[in-house]
Amino acid sequence: MKAFDIFKKTMIFVWMRLGINLAVSAGVILWTIMWIAIASASENGFMIILAVIAIALSIIMQYIGYMIKSAQIAVIAEIFQTGRIPNNMVEFGKERVKSKFAQANVYILLDKLVSGSVRQINKVVNSTVGWIEKLVPQASFITNIVQKFTTLTLTYVDECCLCYTFMKDEQSAFKSAADGVVIYFQNWKSLLKSSAKGTGITIVAELAVGIIVYLIIMAIVGLFDASLGWLIALVAAICIIFSLRDAFISSFMMIYTMENFNKEA
Repeated sequence: MKAFDIFKKTMIFVWMRLGINLAVSAGVILWTIMWIAIASASENGFMIILAVIAIALSIIMQYIGYMIKSAQIAVIAEIFQTGRIPNNMVEFGKERVKSKFAQANVYILLDKLVSGSVRQINKVVNSTVGWIEKLVPQASFITNIVQKFTTLTLTYVDECCLCYTFMKDEQSAFKSAADGVVIYFQNWKSLLKSSAKGTGITIVAELAVGIIVYLIIMAIVGLFDASLGWLIALVAAICIIFSLRDAFISSFMMIYTMENFNKEA
């Protein structure tokens, strides 16, 4: 079964992720409005409380989102192994995550470590090609593509390893994780090729989503007061774009990368 077929078959998890993201987006927009109102009243104490609440809710929602993604990965692992789709995917994924609860939580940490590594690599890319931008203004576009490529190449290491853990119940989670990382980087050539294709797909998809959301927001922004409308519209556009990207584009790219990883594994 190809990546796009699996993506369509497991769409229920995509909608769940979108629901979580839109709930977070609604909270961010409301938080922005409240922040503006409190800031104008010079209530610094309330601003601090509001910031703490926002951080706590963000962590909770990210955790819930990762558990949903883990359940989706469990279903995908089952499809890779058996070629069949579980009858009740949500219940199946939930039970599999419960059985691997400790491992799924460990991969959250791995995800953060990978994200930190990607940021460091992108900083190196920036510093390396920074001097070129002084000579060739268009080099910044190339830098963005390289960064996108780097991000896609490394972002899904933890998801691939978690999938491998679900597929290897007979051995310890630690060994499965170690094997998964080794397999991922032993087959870097084929995974780089898939990342190159994925980079192109992602850029086109994000550009299309960005243009559509921008046009919709600009049509709505006239309904708000001019002094605040632009800020609310900007926050709303960013939240919606990130919500759609994470739910649809990131979900597909995760499955696409996992499919190529599974072929090698």
